[in-house]
Amino acid sequence: MMCAGRAAVALVVMSVAVQMGCEDAPPPPPPQVQQRVQETQAAPSEPDRPTTQELVAGPRRRINLASWPLSMEVPLSWEIDSKNAKGFIFLEGHAPGGMVQIQLAQRPTLNPEQLQHMIDAAKRDVAADPRSKKTVELREGKQFKLLERKGQSPTVMLNVVDEDGQIREVPHTPYSWTINVLVSQDKTMFNYELNFFDLTLEQYEADRAFLEKIVDTLQLESIAGPAIAPPAS
Repeated sequence: MMCAGRAAVALVVMSVAVQMGCEDAPPPPPPQVQQRVQETQAAPSEPDRPTTQELVAGPRRRINLASWPLSMEVPLSWEIDSKNAKGFIFLEGHAPGGMVQIQLAQRPTLNPEQLQHMIDAAKRDVAADPRSKKTVELREGKQFKLLERKGQSPTVMLNVVDEDGQIREVPHTPYSWTINVLVSQDKTMFNYELNFFDLTLEQYEADRAFLEKIVDTLQLESIAGPAIAPPAS
């Protein structure tokens, strides 16, 4: 009888504890939010990033852009990544405003007429949507031509999970920046494209001078000297 009485008391205590736990526990977050929180918590910590002073004034090295006959001077921490889940080739590294990824892709060769069609199409795109503040510019260099296209998309609000696991809304304005390096050989132009991947207007405005300085170091590997005429002020 004593054993039965103790068992009954234990059951009552367990029942009360379960009820109290159910009353105290907050409702679980929606599956999508829970998944994003778990991904944030499970993400590996970011390795030590260079300081702004190291990025802006630190030493640099000239790096070959994939298998292209082009190179560029970049901070020591920047690397070529060709073994990523996206299946693309990136030149990537930190800038003062955040991480930068430049997708490297070789496009079909062009002749002068096709290049002009490409420029005309870009200009029509600029005129069709003035609100996007798109620009297109063809710069003549000693070693190659540089076709540069920029533009912003409408701002949207995104839900993000902060370090405390709280959801908050932040503005997000995608910004496109594509550079086609056109290297002439006889009457053919080899077309090498650098596309700033997942760039935002906020980061572009913060890092514009830093990134343009890097772009201006583009050159053919076999030819020394300045590669690109500086952009018009």
